[in-house]
Parts: sequence; C-alpha cells; structure tokens
Amino acid sequence: MRDSPRLLAIAMAATAVSLAAVAARDAAGGILFLGPRSAIPLDRAMLAGLAGIVVVLAFFARTPRLQRLGCLLSTFLAIFASAVAGSPWIHWVVIAFAMLGMLWLMADSWQSLGDRLAATHERRLPRRWGFAIPLVSLAALAAVPVGRRQIMALEGFMPSSGGRDRFMDSASGGVGDGDHLVAGTDDIQSFAPIDDAPFMTSHEPTLYDLFDDTYNEPAKNPRQQRTIGLPPQTKPRPENHRASSSQRAGREFSLVRSPGRRPDRHPPDLRSRAVLHVKGRLPLHLKLESFDLFDGVEWQPEEEPDRLPPLSIRPVRGKPWLQIDAPTDERFMASPETHAVRVVSLDTSRLPAPNRLVGVHIADVDRVDFFRWAQADILRLDRETLPELTTIHMRSRVVDPRGLAARPGSIVNAGPSSCRQFGDDPRSLAVRDLVASWVVDIPPGWRQIERVVERVRSDNQLDPEARASPDTPHAIAEFLLETRRGPDYLFASATVWALRSLGYSARLVSGFHVAADAYDPRSGHAEVHADDVHFWAEVAVSSSTWASLEPTPGYSLLSPPPTLFGRLATAMHAVVAWTTNHPFTVAGIVAAAAVVIRLRLFLADRIDRLLVAAWSWADPATATLRMLGLLDRRCGRAGLPRPLHRTPTAWLGLLAREFKATAGAAAADAEAFLDLATRRLYQPRPATAVDHETLGRLLRAAERTWSWDVLRGLASEGTRS
Repeated sequence: MRDSPRLLAIAMAATAVSLAAVAARDAAGGILFLGPRSAIPLDRAMLAGLAGIVVVLAFFARTPRLQRLGCLLSTFLAIFASAVAGSPWIHWVVIAFAMLGMLWLMADSWQSLGDRLAATHERRLPRRWGFAIPLVSLAALAAVPVGRRQIMALEGFMPSSGGRDRFMDSASGGVGDGDHLVAGTDDIQSFAPIDDAPFMTSHEPTLYDLFDDTYNEPAKNPRQQRTIGLPPQTKPRPENHRASSSQRAGREFSLVRSPGRRPDRHPPDLRSRAVLHVKGRLPLHLKLESFDLFDGVEWQPEEEPDRLPPLSIRPVRGKPWLQIDAPTDERFMASPETHAVRVVSLDTSRLPAPNRLVGVHIADVDRVDFFRWAQADILRLDRETLPELTTIHMRSRVVDPRGLAARPGSIVNAGPSSCRQFGDDPRSLAVRDLVASWVVDIPPGWRQIERVVERVRSDNQLDPEARASPDTPHAIAEFLLETRRGPDYLFASATVWALRSLGYSARLVSGFHVAADAYDPRSGHAEVHADDVHFWAEVAVSSSTWASLEPTPGYSLLSPPPTLFGRLATAMHAVVAWTTNHPFTVAGIVAAAAVVIRLRLFLADRIDRLLVAAWSWADPATATLRMLGLLDRRCGRAGLPRPLHRTPTAWLGLLAREFKATAGAAAADAEAFLDLATRRLYQPRPATAVDHETLGRLLRAAERTWSWDVLRGLASEGTRS
C-alpha cells in the first residue's frame, strides 16, 4: 500500500508529540509551549520548538523526503522527551514509537524497492519478518529502563543541564548546579533542591526553636507555685537550663506560653520553610521527644530507661538495616511498612521516626555503634546533628485498635510508673471526677481510652492563639474545667492527665505531624514545615508497646495498612458514595449500558465493518478475503452460524438460494463475488485480474446481499418456521 509510509510517519509524529507533552507536564508543571512563567528553561523551549516542527512536517508528509526528515526529528523528540518524562507508563509509549519507526523503515524500503522493479511485480511485506522484527525489538526495549527522571550526560553538554561550563538559573534538571533541580520520585535518595533550594546556609533551627516560633516562648514567672509535686528522685532544673536537643536529656516544656500571635521569624537566607521531606503513607506522626512528669505547668522530658531493646545490623537485600529487637505482641500489631524521611534543615541528632520503630537504614551506615538511644523508643545518631540532606529509611508498625478492643482491662498499669504520676491536689481530683463521669458506663480497656480521647476532642475548641493564664497553678485543670480552648499541646496534655486519672500509663510526645494533604503528587513526597510541630499522647498497651493517640481536632493518625478485603471494601464504599451523589449520571450510564447490551451484536458488526472498510481495496485478494471473513462472522452474530462441514462461500450461496435473498443483476454480482472469493481462497495467484471498478461493484453487491438486516430477517424466519 503506497500510503503506508505516510500514515506510519504521521503516527510516529503523533506519538513523539504526545511524549513531548507528557515530558513537559512532568518536568515543567504541565506547560508544553511558552506560558506565563518568569523563566522558561531552555530545554523546555527546545522541546516545544521541536514538537512544533514535527507537527508541521507531519502535516506536509506527502513526499518521501519530508517523511524521512519528519521521522528523523520525531526520533530525536522521542528520545529527548523520554529522558525527562517521569510518568511510570512512558516507556510503553517509547516502545510503541520504536515499533512504529521500524514498520515505517520497512514500508519505506519496500516502496522504494518496488519503484525500481517492474510494474507487474507484486509488492508484499514478508509476514514472518514483519512480526519477528517488532517482537525482538520489543523484548530488547523492555529490558532498557527509560522514562526516568535521570539523564546520562556529560557535564555542560546541554545549555540547560546545569553543568559547570554552562550554568543557567532556570535549569530544571541535570548534573551540575542549577537552582531549579527537580526532586526524584522513584528513589528518595535522588532528592535535590526544589523550586527555591530549601537550604539554610548559616542557621538551623532546633526543635525548641520551632516550639518557640509556633507557640511563643514560655512565660517567665519565677514566683509561681507548682501544684503537683515531682518525685523526690527528680531534681529540678535551673531556670537557664537549655540542654541540646541532640543529647539524651531534653528540655522541659511549659504549658504557660507568652500571649499573642506566633512570630513570623525566619532567617533571611531561608527561602523554603521545609525542614523535612517525607515519602510514604500519610498522615504520619514523627516522634522526637517524650515527656513523663508534670508539675502543673511544665512537663519534664522522659529519662532513658534502664532496660532498652538491643540493636543489631542485618543485611536486607544487600543493604545494612538497624534492627530493633523489642518484644512484640502480634495480636494487636499491624504489618510493617516503610517510610523515608529526608532531613533538610533541623539541628538535631534524633531520628524523626514513627511510633513502634523496628528498623532503620541510612546509606553507608553499617555499624551499630553509630546509633544511640536518646529516650525510650527514640533513636539518635552518635554525633552532634544529623548531616544535611540525610535520607533515613524507617520500618515501623502501627498498633491496630481492633486487636486492643478485644483485651479489656489488661492495658491498665501496663507501662512504667513514671508515666502514671498523678497529683492529689484539689484541681487534679476535680479532673479525675470529670473524667470518671465520661466513662461511667464503660469498663476499663481500649474502649474507655477511646471515650476519653473522643470527649477531649469534642468538649474543647482548638485555638492556636489561646494561652493558659500566666499565674495558673494547674494549666490542664484550667483547660478542662474553665476555658475549654487552647492549642494542640493542651489537648495532648489533657488526654495524658485524664488517662492517668484512670490508672493508665500515658505520656506526652512532641514532633511533627505530616498531614495527608501535604503530599505533592508531582514531586512524590510531602514537605514538613516549621509550623508542623505538634504534640500528641501515647498510652502503654503492654510492657514495651505504646499506642499513639490524637486528641486534637483536625489531626488524624495513620491507620493500619489496609488488607485486600479492606481495599475492596473501601473501593465499594467509594462507588456507592459516588452513585448516591450522582443519581442522574448513574441512570444515564445504566440506560446506555442496557442499550449496548441489547444491541451488542449489531454494534459488534458495525465495528467489524468499519475495521474492514479501513483497509484499502487496492489489493483484490486482500479486499475479497476480508469481505468474505466479515460476512462469515456476520452470519454467526445474526443467528446463522456456518456448519463446520461447509466452506464460507458454499454457506453464503446456500443462504442466498434458500431464502431467495437476491434477484436480477444483484444476484449475478453476488454469484460473481462468491466465484471470485472461491478463486482467492484456493488459487492465491489467479491468472485473471479484476479491475478496481469491478471489484468495488462486487464488494458492494455482497454487502447488500448479506447485510445485517437481511441475515437477521432470514434468522427470524427460520426460527418461526
């Protein structure tokens, strides 16, 4: 077919332009051509220009010279686009483009060869090679990873690569020092500066600086009397005590903070407020410090326990993982899952990790003495701070509340005694009476804990700007009994104190909360900012296991990983919810589906007819045999299937004679079509040639003689008889 090279060239151009569009969307925010941006990276401009040239050449691809030039530029465009695209399915489009290119080369070669041979020579592509070459190429291309956010190139080879030789401010990817490098999505270790290069050059905030920036500094009241006495073994810290967050001992946290809005204090050289990047399932709580003793105003950091789980390094898939060998009650623990955290700018040696950590991996760290315990269940590196842009892979487990609900009473008094400290002052006793009224009808156990968390969330109002009174002797009692409004640390503290009043071991925990809506699908990770610092509570459910509790409204915990049945149930629930919210759309879909099912045979015949008509009638043998195959399939769909002992032409002739479907000239043309089809079936190279006009007339006569309506009518008559 003489038009095959042109059609294949147009298909190659369309595929290459599609690749360019996907690449521009993935790497340049969805803009293929120049748009309202302050600086368009040069490689994106080159991509758009090359795509425009390919479109123009495809439109005028009637001569072999323009076809070849268009296919050559399409190949360059496809290679360029696949190198910068990030969609996971892009390599299949590249494989399809390669197969189209090979078919175009074969068609162009055979056409040019046929033009140099005799006019009577029949041109036909060899079928074996036509199938073998694309299959072999498909297998080869499937083994080559493409479509990644990585470019194997020399430094400075492209003007926009960010190499040393040719630096550009608008560089969007490469091997050098561009300001707008794109973050990797497949491997979190490929993270790089995003948008505005989130680096601090001279100042890194500690966790306590973030607390002060978010909640304001603690109010100073040296004459304040504390209502609740601390145990005698706990020594009070001096007023100017500021222990580093990287050491084992932390700093106390006061619930009485300075009033007013939180200050917007950020170093002038900090152009992005991200302090962490997180990859994995969200929402997520990252724990950095825990508190156990409370004197009515301040929480004291939890001391390191005497017995800690042993640490060991074990290889997992060739990588060193720190294993934490802590006893686990499998009855209420979910399956492990992995998160990755990249530290951008945070002055701490503690690992921001989820609760119930079971394994840690840091690249090239294969010695157990690099790790130390900072507090119970909180690890740190044996150095002053975590190195900048350190990627930490962590494996953790979530406590499954469904398993805890089946263990009533066994949770009480499960943890350390320091986390059961409670005051005997009147204000604490008033809190105990209030909490007792919440759970009067619930026996001790997990459901009682859930009721306490629910009441703290529902009975109080979240107000980040509210503050406890500067002269209050008991900030938690004031929050629960009087103001009933405050920031997240008051919600978490009230939950801990309420649970302790019932005999549970509970502690206050601080760190970061990574919300589900913080996930950026373009970069494949979530950014954690300075104002994402958060407080929540933990309750001991066994001698070595703590369950996280989230009493603050607007925050949520990470649920256990869904099982297969759970995913199916969630999908069904989403379908039901969508159906309920879109009744008219669902009614239209159901009506359309009913029509399609009712007319499925007719629609299948129409589609079959369109596919056959899409092929050119230039080759009489091909056109005749395809029409014969269409009529044979149509008989089966219409209810007149051909018996196995009859040939297609014999069965069509029998139908035409038995039911007298044709008469006159139409009958003669139908008989001539059957005669031609018989000769094409059993004589591949007949001596008698059929001109195009005669062939078209015979095909049209066959279509009318054995049309869908005629065959359906014949089938109905046969059924009635």
